[in-house]
Amino acid sequence: MISRLLRFAVCALGLSAAPTMPSKSAELIGCIGNNWGKLLVSLEPQETGPLSFSMLRCLPIPQSYDRIVPPGLSGDGRKVFAVDLEEGLWVGGVDENSPSYKFETNGPWLLSAPNLPFAWLNDSSAVLGAKQESRTSGYASGPLSPSLLLADGTEKQLPPLSHPNGPLDEIYWTGAFGRALAAFGTRNVSAQSEGHSDRPTIALVDALAGTILESIEVSTVPGLSWRDRIKAVGSHIARDGRLHILAAFTNDKWLSWVEGDPPHIVPIGLGTREASFTLSPDGLNVLLMGNLSATGPICELGNPCPDPTPVTGMIAELREISTGQLIWRIDGTAYEIQSGAAPAVSADGRFALISMPGHRSTIALVEMATGKIVQQIGTLRHAGPQRLGFSPQSHAAWVVAGTLMATYQLTDR
Repeated sequence: MISRLLRFAVCALGLSAAPTMPSKSAELIGCIGNNWGKLLVSLEPQETGPLSFSMLRCLPIPQSYDRIVPPGLSGDGRKVFAVDLEEGLWVGGVDENSPSYKFETNGPWLLSAPNLPFAWLNDSSAVLGAKQESRTSGYASGPLSPSLLLADGTEKQLPPLSHPNGPLDEIYWTGAFGRALAAFGTRNVSAQSEGHSDRPTIALVDALAGTILESIEVSTVPGLSWRDRIKAVGSHIARDGRLHILAAFTNDKWLSWVEGDPPHIVPIGLGTREASFTLSPDGLNVLLMGNLSATGPICELGNPCPDPTPVTGMIAELREISTGQLIWRIDGTAYEIQSGAAPAVSADGRFALISMPGHRSTIALVEMATGKIVQQIGTLRHAGPQRLGFSPQSHAAWVVAGTLMATYQLTDR
C-alpha cells in the first residue's frame, strides 16, 4: 500500500512556516491559517514577462486522498477530480462550497495501472472514465468498461467497446468528444478472459457511441512486434477534426497515427521508459521532457544520506514528429533527486510550461517558437505530483498539486 504521509504535505507547506511578507498581488482563497506568505512569495515569477501570479487556491479535495497522481483540472478551470486507491474518484468544484461526489473505481488494479483512465470531457461537463473488475489478488478479471461520470454525481455507462482480437485492456482518453486510443488483448492478466487472443490490437475509438473508428494489429506495424506495449500517449484533435496520436512503446519506438492515415513508426530518438511529452496544437511537433534528475541513495527515517550526484543533460526538447528533426533543446544540471511534471502547451501554440531542475526546482514558461525561457516560477512539488496547464483561450496558466492550485494571468507585454 502506498504511504499516506504526503496527505499532510499541504498543511506543512501552509501552516508550519513562520509568517513572511505576502505576495505582491496574488489572492489567497479557501486556505486556513495566516502563514502562507512564504509559499506565495516563492510562486511569484522571478522575471518580468507575460505571467502574473493572481491566485493561490486551496482545493476542497479530501485530505484523506493519497497524492499518487496530480489532481485533474477541468478545461474551464472550475472543476477538479482526484483519485485514491481505496476511496475511488472524487469530483467537485474548485470552490469550497461547490457540491462534490465520489465514484467507485473497482479497486487497486485500476488505479495502479500505468495509465490512469480518467480525463475531463472537452466541455468540462463530465469525467470520462473506465472500470475494471478485479480479483482479491488485485489482478483484472474482465475488460475495461467505459463510463461517463457527470459533475452532478450521476454515472452513465457507455456502450461496451469490443474487438475480436481480445478484451478492452487499455484506454487513453483524448478528452475531446469521447474519442480515445484503445488497446485490445494487450495485457497478460487478461489472458484468461473470454475472447483473448495472441493478436493484440490498437484502435481509434468513439467511446460515446461505442464504435471503433480504425484498428490495426500491433504486429502488422513495421518496427513493432506483438510483445510491444504502450508506455504513454499524447493526442490532439486538429482543426479538420482528425485525431492525432503519438504513442511511446516499450521498445523505445514511437508510433504516429493520424486518423484516416496508416499508423507508422517515427524517428523521435528518445527512450520511452519514462516518457513525458505533449503535442503541439497543430499536431506536428512534440515537446519531450528528459526527466533529468540527480542520482544517489534515498535515505529514510532520518538516516544520514550523502549529497546527490548532479547530472547534466537534456531538460526539454521540441521535435518534428514526422522526421524527428530537432527544433530546439534546453540543457541543464539537476542537483536534486526528483521527478518533473508532464509539460503543457497553450492552445494558441505560443508558450509551454516545463519543469526545470537545478539547485532549486522551478517551472519555466518557454517560447514554443524558439525554446527561450521567458519566466520561471516556484513549484508545488512538495504537495505531491504536479499538473501544468493553460486555459482554453490561453489567457491563464495554472499549476495544481495535492490540494493546491496556483493560477497565473497570461498577457502580452
